[in-house]
Amino acid sequence: MNTVNAGSPNDPEQSSGGVPLLVALLAGLVAVIFVALIGPRLVGILFAIIAPPEPPVPANVRLLGYSREVYGTDTWRYDTGADVCELVTFYMEQGGICPVMPPRCSADSSGGQSDDFIAQCSGEMDFSIFSMRWGFNVPVRTAPGNTLRFEVTREIFWTPRQQP
Repeated sequence: MNTVNAGSPNDPEQSSGGVPLLVALLAGLVAVIFVALIGPRLVGILFAIIAPPEPPVPANVRLLGYSREVYGTDTWRYDTGADVCELVTFYMEQGGICPVMPPRCSADSSGGQSDDFIAQCSGEMDFSIFSMRWGFNVPVRTAPGNTLRFEVTREIFWTPRQQP
């Protein structure tokens, strides 16, 4: 007669060879420290990728159109009843450099001349580990009329900027 030895019900169960509790606790502690040190920076980088900042735009403008060449390279078209000198002043206050502007807007009349633009400004802005270059342009073709049409462009550099 064949009998199978099932063991005695009073025998303790043998361990399955799992990870010791101390090793699991140490791994968990290392993971928590890693998340605490790296997590906030990583969240900031991911947020910057998902929702990058827009370039500065003055108040009381009307959006006419938007186009995107690739993600992070955008153009917005606006119009406003404001004077071009007010717009140039706004963009200079935002840290922009304005090599082309009407001579009447410059205190020393050193505004640049251009056959393509009435006014042109550009600036740069750092965010997270990336940087953005924005531009403000008032093309000559928009000169006639009561409202001034202008473009604001954005180009994001997705490679991390060098830390000084």
